[in-house]
Amino acid sequence: MVNTTELCTAKKITVPSAGGEEDETLSGCFFWDDRDVALGLALDGFTFYETLGRSVQKTKYNTWSLILINYNLDPTIRTHRKYIMPLGMIPEPGVLKDIGSFLYWLRRELLSLAKGVRSYDSLNQEIFLLRAFLIIVIGDMPAIAHIMDMKGHIGKRPCRTCWIKGKRDRSKKDSSMHYPVLTDSNHTARYTIVNLLRNPRTHKSFFRQAREIVNANTLAKADDLRTHYGLNGLSMLWGLPGINFERSFPHDLMHLIFLNTCPNLVAWWTGTFKDIDTTGDRFQISSDDWKRIGEKIVDSMGFIPAYFIRQLPNIATLGHTYLAEGWCFWLLHIAPYALEGVLPPEYYTHLLDLISIVRQAISFTLTEIEVLTTFQQQCAKWVEDYEQYVHPFLALPFSHDHPI
Repeated sequence: MVNTTELCTAKKITVPSAGGEEDETLSGCFFWDDRDVALGLALDGFTFYETLGRSVQKTKYNTWSLILINYNLDPTIRTHRKYIMPLGMIPEPGVLKDIGSFLYWLRRELLSLAKGVRSYDSLNQEIFLLRAFLIIVIGDMPAIAHIMDMKGHIGKRPCRTCWIKGKRDRSKKDSSMHYPVLTDSNHTARYTIVNLLRNPRTHKSFFRQAREIVNANTLAKADDLRTHYGLNGLSMLWGLPGINFERSFPHDLMHLIFLNTCPNLVAWWTGTFKDIDTTGDRFQISSDDWKRIGEKIVDSMGFIPAYFIRQLPNIATLGHTYLAEGWCFWLLHIAPYALEGVLPPEYYTHLLDLISIVRQAISFTLTEIEVLTTFQQQCAKWVEDYEQYVHPFLALPFSHDHPI
């Protein structure tokens, strides 16, 4: 979460030079003028089109969209289409390799806006310096990894918040990386969430490690450091007034919960999660029950106004077509009733805990103090319970007695 109190009480603002000169220090603090603008940058990649290249295999061409959001607007309207500011599209065949080269001119513009642009206030009939600061960047994990210049979700240290270390599964052909929190497949204790939260990545640690990579004596040493830290180098956004690498890149609820956790829970309950055999596990829902739930969802759509949700298909047969909107509605308004008496009591309670977390996260009244105390405790407990309830073959005994 962005620390707005820290921004608004800063004694000075340092603006890096764009051309190698000395940094400029501005008097005053962020948002001392009510007309200062807080900006958010949203980016995501999507497959714009496909082509059959010279080979038989399909080649995907990814396009990355860049959008600015005005955080001075009310949260109920700031993401509406008529209020967002499209910056452009980044066409890239395959994987985006150097997003910094596309962000250079955006950086220059943001530096100019931080210093202020002479503008006319028609309400007060005066000339003033219009200032704008980028304070937050949102996107899925691959997008944020690109813009932070990190290794991302396939790296040994993928998380931009903590120091969790991945473990390669040598039993699989692809030797994919996994990131268990409490225990691994060998029943070896790894971390506690308490320790991960007490030792987070910080703004200073990002800079120190990136500089260490840049100043490495050899290419081999630099590569070793990139793997160890999960970083590639200094991001193009580094040094922008308002950007803090510890706080300005929050995790995206849509991808984290609606497009990840929800489908994964359903896969666990229906015995289709990857190649893991869950036959006989207490949380598994029978095919007959799941088919019945899917049919009831379709039947109920006739009684739900289209204003709330578009027509949802049968989750038992077409669950793979659900988008974030569908998963959100299913989790908050259908699952509590459809799964009551179907899931064992502890698993049903675990589901209700997730619903409570999501309802708080999407509310507009959650304060920073609440996030750092009770809300963080709820999230940590849910992850621990997940490994105990859904991963009973991986979990070891643990305690909730530690304060978060």
